[in-house]
Amino acid sequence: MDKLVVILAFVSAFLLAAVILKFAENASLSAAYQNYRTIAAAEMDRLDAEVSGLIIENQALSESKSELDATYSKLLSDYRSLNASLNKLNSDYEALNDSYSQLSTEYSGLNASYLTLRVETEKVLGKVDDYEKNLQDSMSWFRTNSDLSGIGDRLKTERVQYGLHDNCYRIEGGMCKIKTGCLWVVNEHYLGLSYRTDIETTHTNDTLLSLQDFIRNWGGDCEDYSLFYKAEMNYILSKCMEGGISQSSIMLEGFNPGGSEDYFLDFKTAQETRYYLPDTLPAVLKNGYIYPVEVCGNIYDLNQDVVTGHCIIAFTRNRINSIDDIRAELNLAPMIEPQTGEYMGLVNDASSGIYLASDSNMGDKDSYIYMLVTDGDHMLFDEEKGAWISYSGFSEELAELELRLVAMLG
Repeated sequence: MDKLVVILAFVSAFLLAAVILKFAENASLSAAYQNYRTIAAAEMDRLDAEVSGLIIENQALSESKSELDATYSKLLSDYRSLNASLNKLNSDYEALNDSYSQLSTEYSGLNASYLTLRVETEKVLGKVDDYEKNLQDSMSWFRTNSDLSGIGDRLKTERVQYGLHDNCYRIEGGMCKIKTGCLWVVNEHYLGLSYRTDIETTHTNDTLLSLQDFIRNWGGDCEDYSLFYKAEMNYILSKCMEGGISQSSIMLEGFNPGGSEDYFLDFKTAQETRYYLPDTLPAVLKNGYIYPVEVCGNIYDLNQDVVTGHCIIAFTRNRINSIDDIRAELNLAPMIEPQTGEYMGLVNDASSGIYLASDSNMGDKDSYIYMLVTDGDHMLFDEEKGAWISYSGFSEELAELELRLVAMLG
């Protein structure tokens, strides 16, 4: 029993000790708990602050992400657009590369053609130079043969001049009077010149004789006769003007058949041998029309007594220097048959029935003028072009062509 009491007491003491110990432990644990709680609260506050910071940071990151997403979307769109442009550029490049290859091939062919053309162009330039020189020589020929000095022989020239001076013009009373028929008297009776065909003079069908050859051959055809007559008239005009006579005071007198009296062709006195035409009337030409120009075309030819290719002389108020002067100067200009001095009427008028080719439908006219020989040029009416052309104009065109060819050669 005592043992049981002792055991119970021991047990009680042990339990009490355990309770005490447990209490002490709990007190310690409570203190530790409070301490840990304080620490935990502080840590929670720190974590809360940290979480708040992270939330703010997360919001900022979300905004940045939204901006980056928008930027990414734009960049993606730009990339796709650029990629499409790149694909197009690649396609264009391939097409251009193909074109370049084709052009390179064509260039090689063109370059070879250019070299060939250059050689041919240089040859053409040489021909153009030669042709232009020939044209200039031709115009120089016409200038030379517009004056009696073109005869080239002083004694023969003076013989012609003396004949004209003694017979064909007179300066008196402030006037210079010229008889157009007198030149025929000088040419045929004083110089021994007459109408001769090209076959007779040059053994060709169509050759325009120089004044020198006209004298040497004792005459020529209508073209040659008109050229010589024009030079004689130019000489007489120069003598009139040297005498101080104005253009309006120079009077040209031709003649017309059909009168009732004798018409004297020269200015010699009654005591001298004079040439005259019976039953003939004088025909005074229009005042101021004094400058001779050779006009040729489908005109009545007294030698053949038909309307055929023939040349006569027209007189203008001013010299014809270019094709632009033709209409103004020749319209209603008086005309003379140089082989006789007979008055032929007016150009573009019923008095002559002779019209400028450019002013008429040639198919409707019997007589028309399609060629002129001036003191320095040769002019023709081109029926296909419907316009007058000239040596001088063609020479200018050749000069322009030469400049273009030289420019093309580089």
